[in-house]
Amino acid sequence: MMLNLVLETPEGMLVIDQHALHERILFEQLKRRLRTDKLESQRMLIPEAGRLAAEQAREPWSSGTPWRSWAWASKTLAAARCC
Repeated sequence: MMLNLVLETPEGMLVIDQHALHERILFEQLKRRLRTDKLESQRMLIPEAGRLAAEQAREPWSSGTPWRSWAWASKTLAAARCC
């Protein structure tokens, strides 16, 4: 959906593309963070391979799986993204 802001200026009418404006704001914020050395970073995530029994593969969030401790966090995140 394309949304524009229409403003009256002393020179006439100004039409601003909201998406382009948002991109410009993000770009200016990034430039400011680069100048102040406050740019956040994150190490790359590395997948971890493992073996599962057939029962564990059918019920990945059951108590017998290696990633049981991650089940709560992933279900919480999934619920937060829903709706």
